[in-house]
Amino acid sequence: MSYENTGAVVLFSGGQDSAACLSIAIDTHPEVHTVGFNYGQRNVKELEAARKLSEIAGVKTHTELDLSVMVQATVSTLLTGDKVLNQPHELDEEKPAWLVPGRNHAFLSMAAMVAYKNKCHNIYIGSFGGSACPDNYPRTLEAIEFSLSLAFDFSFNIVAPFVHAGKKEVVESLNERGRLWWHEIAWSCFEGRDKPCGECVPCEHRKHGFAEAGLVDPLLEK
Repeated sequence: MSYENTGAVVLFSGGQDSAACLSIAIDTHPEVHTVGFNYGQRNVKELEAARKLSEIAGVKTHTELDLSVMVQATVSTLLTGDKVLNQPHELDEEKPAWLVPGRNHAFLSMAAMVAYKNKCHNIYIGSFGGSACPDNYPRTLEAIEFSLSLAFDFSFNIVAPFVHAGKKEVVESLNERGRLWWHEIAWSCFEGRDKPCGECVPCEHRKHGFAEAGLVDPLLEK
């Protein structure tokens, strides 16, 4: 099967990683859908970015799913409103406090439902090489792809363009495709202020990515 000739669903948080994935998907596949998730995160600004970028990209559908029950099911400072610092997670001191355990696994399962409904074989996720999330690791994604394909009796192809790369490659990908300006809309900061806080983990990653790429972050020029 030629997966490029089939449709794609992009897990779309509205952040820079998923924006870069969306950019690749719309240049590769004849039909693209995006799926955003309200999982009880205190920052809903990323959901607004997801809606806006999905409209700009001209996707066929953008679906926003309510998974706010995660607040009751797990533990993370992203869900409690506590200041998101890189302190140890209360369930595993070797992981950061902001980690939402199993979040991407759950997202991929829900995205597979949307993909199956629309007969799309490709599911894009913005996992990147420096991720602290075990459900972003290549071996995990391979296992999820296999299990979803069995569960749906449908061939899924999980695409993670940056799983072996860093934020520099994420920045460069949008720039090379003439969409660097998408970074002006994409929101990755854990906070929901007018501008990124510059202190949280996604802000640090974004800052280093632009510096390594030798480019200026358009969001900070606003």
